[in-house]
Amino acid sequence: MNIRKTSAGRVFVLFIVFLLLSTETIPMASAATVSVIVHNNVTYTSRPLLVHCWSSDDDVGGKYVSFGVEYTFDFEPVLTGDKKTKYWCNLEPDASWQAYFVAWEHGYGGGDGIAPYYWYAGDDAVHGRKDSATCDDSYTWEWKHK
Repeated sequence: MNIRKTSAGRVFVLFIVFLLLSTETIPMASAATVSVIVHNNVTYTSRPLLVHCWSSDDDVGGKYVSFGVEYTFDFEPVLTGDKKTKYWCNLEPDASWQAYFVAWEHGYGGGDGIAPYYWYAGDDAVHGRKDSATCDDSYTWEWKHK
């Protein structure tokens, strides 16, 4: 391919270079918004569940979720390059117990990885599901060392 040294040729080459470099940090245009849903089903305490989730460049903050209530946060994932989106969560049903885990990353739970991911906090553990029917992951409550 012979590109002449014209202004249009230089602009075309710069445009191609820009596209190649930008794919590592810009969310894919075809990627839909992803939801992570945390449902509080902890019955042994009347205290609301503390949910704190974050990624390497976004902290959704700590939220208190009452029994029987869902907390949802949404984001547009980066699915390529070195900065692929990954969210961690820490759940605390009371002052003594916690569960720390990866709440979402591309390909999590199989499939395309952009479907909603559900987390159910129960008395025994936190259970993760790609859909509302099947359990993919479980994290038991761990004692908080003080």
